[in-house]
Amino acid sequence: MGFGARNNMVKETFKLFHTLKTVFFAIIVVYFLAMIGITPLDVSDFFGSKISSAVVGMSTSVSENSFSKLAIQLEQKEKTLAAREARVEKKEQELTNGFGYGGVIYFLAGGIVILFFLILTNFYLDYRRRKREN
Repeated sequence: MGFGARNNMVKETFKLFHTLKTVFFAIIVVYFLAMIGITPLDVSDFFGSKISSAVVGMSTSVSENSFSKLAIQLEQKEKTLAAREARVEKKEQELTNGFGYGGVIYFLAGGIVILFFLILTNFYLDYRRRKREN
């Protein structure tokens, strides 16, 4: 096996690892989104509402023709997107409120207290052991 073949094999191995890493990351992201209750439709609604926020609105009082029909359809689409954006914002608010940051803080505070107690116990037991040895 020559140097060129080994170099190619190393490149293929790195390519495989990169592909597996990317797929694994995608699986983790999808699993995380599923755990917090966000569906792909919610994500597309969110990004659609962000992209459509740059659209300029327009109102006219022209007799109905193909352009005015398009304007009416555009207004309806804007209303639909505004409603979707409101739903996404409501869901974000529910997720933020329901996540329970206070519970996490209490959990961390309890862990710190337990660790402090264990450290004090360790110092006390070391002190007793040294006292017995002397």
